[in-house]
Amino acid sequence: MVGTRISEEIEKLSRLKRYAVGDTIQAEGENSDIVGQVVSGILKLSKTLPDGRQHIVDLCNVGDFFGELGEDTNPFSIESATAVTLCCVNRKAFLELVERHREFEHILLGKTIDDLARARNRLLLFGCHTTMERMATYLLLQLFTHRAAPPPDRSQPRENIAACPISRRDLASYLGTSVETISRNIQMLSRQGILRIIDSAHFEVLDQRRLLARSGYSELDLLAVTRRQRAGEERTPPARYPAGYRDAVAAQPRAPAPTVRLAPANTAMLEPRPVARAAPK
Repeated sequence: MVGTRISEEIEKLSRLKRYAVGDTIQAEGENSDIVGQVVSGILKLSKTLPDGRQHIVDLCNVGDFFGELGEDTNPFSIESATAVTLCCVNRKAFLELVERHREFEHILLGKTIDDLARARNRLLLFGCHTTMERMATYLLLQLFTHRAAPPPDRSQPRENIAACPISRRDLASYLGTSVETISRNIQMLSRQGILRIIDSAHFEVLDQRRLLARSGYSELDLLAVTRRQRAGEERTPPARYPAGYRDAVAAQPRAPAPTVRLAPANTAMLEPRPVARAAPK
């Protein structure tokens, strides 16, 4: 996305860092001293409420930019929801780089617009909906983006596998509900024959049409959201980045984007039924 000269400067400023699950990269209220990009894994941005509850504001996936450029302190806590590899740059040095190369501002502006669109889509998808609709929507988004590793009992990932790489507690916070409600909804979908529970993080979708009905959205609505996310993940990393960057990206399990196959419609429901007419008096 950037020219060779800017790429070389980023290479000198960047460092690859790896964090285990649950590590804090930057705490809420601390000085914002690093920015960067997610190479592998998932970051969570969370806010602690006055009563001590923690709410996940957003999730940063592979290719997403993290860190604050416009504020000196972090308004949110940045933690690793899974094991992550990050490409980190000192915030002050990064801002100086942007000051020297004004064309780089256009790239950051485009990224900001993408983040704003993603936030609006999340409000649309998860706001003012029941917990079952939110759960079904999340499973479908994971199914369509297909960004997770294959389940442990499969040698190859399958098109109908939806994965939840984050913990149940994080998922409940992200969807604005409780762990118990998440588990209850998953068990209900399983009893109804809509999905099969492989393990705590992988689910086989048995009836995609009924899962779509539970979400309250159409297939086209959800695919329109995931198209932007998949495009961001498939960007080729710059030719020059910190040592090991490209190897770390290449090591991540990649599966082809799933082909959405819906079961044939029940045509019997569409056939006109004879109307009983009363006999003339």
